[in-house]
Amino acid sequence: IFNIYQNYRPLSFFSMIGTLLLLLSLVCGFGPVLEYFTDANHFVSKVPSAVLACGLMILSILSFVTAIILNAIRSHQSFNYELQMNLFLSDKK
Repeated sequence: IFNIYQNYRPLSFFSMIGTLLLLLSLVCGFGPVLEYFTDANHFVSKVPSAVLACGLMILSILSFVTAIILNAIRSHQSFNYELQMNLFLSDKK
């Protein structure tokens, strides 16, 4: 089911994944950012959480870009299919 949905609705599929990764990134990054602004020396002891948040944010952005590219490819293929069908049907007449 996921494969079919991925092939026919790539924008919504990869946008959902990107949104989930974005939310996870914000949750993981909230602690280090809060610790940075509350500490007088700006020392962050939650470095692994900050690195995880950065990685998840990068994956989220990549997912959104993938969604846009795959949606453009799908739209182009759909247009070409309809064009070929119209040419085929016009040749039969």
